[in-house]
Amino acid sequence: MKRWIRCGTKPKKVKDKPVVVIGDVHGRFKALKKLADKLPDNAEVFLVGDLIDRGPESVDVCQFVREKGWQSVLGNHEWMMINAFANPLMMDVWLSNGGYRTLESIEKKAQQLNITPQQIIEELISWFRMFPLFEEVKLPYTSVLITHAGIKPGFSKWEEALSIPLDAPDSIIWYRGPLGDFPGVTQVCGHTPVPKGPIKEGNNWRIDTGCTYTHEGLGHLSAIVFHNDVSEPEIIKVACF
Repeated sequence: MKRWIRCGTKPKKVKDKPVVVIGDVHGRFKALKKLADKLPDNAEVFLVGDLIDRGPESVDVCQFVREKGWQSVLGNHEWMMINAFANPLMMDVWLSNGGYRTLESIEKKAQQLNITPQQIIEELISWFRMFPLFEEVKLPYTSVLITHAGIKPGFSKWEEALSIPLDAPDSIIWYRGPLGDFPGVTQVCGHTPVPKGPIKEGNNWRIDTGCTYTHEGLGHLSAIVFHNDVSEPEIIKVACF
């Protein structure tokens, strides 16, 4: 797997533009479009991964993100799909975690386009392989570190977490515990749904507001907006149902 994984890109410096980070979309295309209409026009937009699975329109979500030129880090659901088609033993794991909804979306789109589902699968996997594990954006007052699941405490530098194997429960795509605070860094992550979120945890933000769930306090798609001249970010949130 290491032959295709991109750890990350060079830190980005964004001047005179808001920086937007969108939480786990999970195939909820209508919610994503509704959220997109509320974002600043000139924003630099990132996603925390998990574009696919569980919701009904994973292919439409991916097409929309690509057309917009938005950037996403790798989520555990993209990772599972990649590995499901590389290793048959992983297929049941992916399907049982909502992958079957993505396959339904692929088959529906293939019929509409009069192409084979395999063509869409190959295109999606090729795109997912380009997703980095993190994005780092330098703002005047902080460095915004975007990952899927966040980085745990205990490291002297957050980069040390990149050495954890991706299939480990405390890796950058699977971790669900408390987030580490690192000087000058604001972590922004998804993966673990937070009722009535997004929520701030130390210097960090959790922005997965359970787009695919109907439990109390969940069922929303959220974005966090960092402005260059204001240290407190703006929250944008839409209902998914």
